[in-house]
Amino acid sequence: PKGGFMGPQGEQFNIDSLFISDSIILWTKNNTPRSLIKLFMLTSDIIALSFIGGFPVRGGVSVGPISVYKRLNNTTLFGKGLTNAYLIEQIQNWAGCIVDDKVIEEFDKTNEEFRKIGFKDDDMISSEGLLDPLKILDKYEVPLKSGVKSEYYVINWPKNKFCKEMKLEDLVHSFSDYNKNTSDWRVEYIIKN
Repeated sequence: PKGGFMGPQGEQFNIDSLFISDSIILWTKNNTPRSLIKLFMLTSDIIALSFIGGFPVRGGVSVGPISVYKRLNNTTLFGKGLTNAYLIEQIQNWAGCIVDDKVIEEFDKTNEEFRKIGFKDDDMISSEGLLDPLKILDKYEVPLKSGVKSEYYVINWPKNKFCKEMKLEDLVHSFSDYNKNTSDWRVEYIIKN
């Protein structure tokens, strides 16, 4: 739909997208905490459905300015936000999605600004609220291509509504469905994580 994704009850998400080959690029149209939460939820849905569909993915969520130029048959997107997300995606050695600490800092900063202009605490969700009780995010020791593990905020896709029935063998099949050799040590390592 024009202007972004539509949610339940026809509520418009302030999220836009661009699909290029095997890359999915999502961005919010504003910096409100609500838009960011929706971005996290949509990212979780995409990751969960990709595993179910046999196409495991890796991603990164970051923050930064971007420029978007749309024409009839062409969309051009560039900027620091896109570069930041790409760099985060590239360091990972697993199937999942890291959320840059800068995103959490911006989320908390924006929440504080909203609080100053009169929003009530009951209407706000802190970054801790994203971890618990919402469980949209989790902290996880992510394996990196450098050979080390480092703790990051990650999209908690295994808790996604689409994954309730998913078993380990379903996860293994999501790799083997696209001719990934699941006995290869690298693929086994990614599955383990």
